[in-house]
Amino acid sequence: MIPCDCILLYGELMMNEASLTGESIPVPKYPLEKNLNIFKFSEDKRNCLFEGTRVLINKPINERYVLALVVRTGFNSFKG
Repeated sequence: MIPCDCILLYGELMMNEASLTGESIPVPKYPLEKNLNIFKFSEDKRNCLFEGTRVLINKPINERYVLALVVRTGFNSFKG
């Protein structure tokens, strides 16, 4: 289970977001692309991992670990 809101930097994940959306279909998550655009949670949800969701499958890319950057915790998180 993800304990905070994160941005996925490396690797790919298959997430269960039923605790947030009620939808039982797994949601694929992809690493943030390297560009100069400003990151926005509302527009870049395919790169976001949300507190309270579960990781079903993780897939490292190029033999790296799956890596995410914590951006919000506690009451500031999407679920909080």
